Amino acid sequence: MGNSKQDYIKQIVEELEVVLANKKPFQYFKNKVESSDFRQSRFEFKQKKLEEHVANILDINI
Repeated sequence: MGNSKQDYIKQIVEELEVVLANKKPFQYFKNKVESSDFRQSRFEFKQKKLEEHVANILDINI
């Protein structure tokens, strides 16, 4: 299973490289990410980083 996940990631990276080489790369990159399985992972990553940032701010101010 780990290998198929690596293959999937490799495929997505290759597709994103092609997207970035074309016109309007940001628009197409965003569309590609939004339509992939990485969409939810991106939201989870962003939420985790925001929570860590807030925790760091609270630690500094206490």
